[in-house]
Amino acid sequence: MSDLATDRRDVVRIRGWMPGGLMAMSSSGFDVEEAFWGYTISHAGGPRLALVLVQFLVLLTGALCAASGMTLLLLSPVSDIVFRSPLIFGCFAFSLLLMWYATRGLSSRYEIDTHRSELRRVVLNRTGLLTIQARYGFDSIANVYAEAVNDQTSRLYVRFRNGPGRIVVASGKPEDLEPLSVRLRRDMVLGVVQRNP
Repeated sequence: MSDLATDRRDVVRIRGWMPGGLMAMSSSGFDVEEAFWGYTISHAGGPRLALVLVQFLVLLTGALCAASGMTLLLLSPVSDIVFRSPLIFGCFAFSLLLMWYATRGLSSRYEIDTHRSELRRVVLNRTGLLTIQARYGFDSIANVYAEAVNDQTSRLYVRFRNGPGRIVVASGKPEDLEPLSVRLRRDMVLGVVQRNP
């Protein structure tokens, strides 16, 4: 029973309920938010500048494709519309694809759903909708461990049973990642063992 109480204190420390509040939470490199179905782990920093520039260029290219499709539609003689219609529809379809990509979110987060026993990688779109990129059952997860990148930064990995695949769930200071790795191990790895003896 004392181990569970220790784990709860560690989770509370991650949430930022300690002295320092939000400042302590953002300095760790990740945020943990509670929900009624489980919790989410998201990157505390802003999006990378390269990703913002790529999405802006893709949006600009999509707008140019839409403008060229509209120009072909309006300025073509009526007798040539039949022959140019594949090019016009191609321009509109390509512009829709590019604009869809440009309106996607800038960062992903991981949702640990303890009710459904699954780990989800989710992108929050700019429109406010969620897009699920990947979904993993707890029974496919073999281990949760932290690996040092340098002296001050570590990454928290989730490794799968059926292969060498692994994903990075969070990165930050090793002392901040340890309580989170204990909680993930308890929920994902040990929880499956306890449910399926």
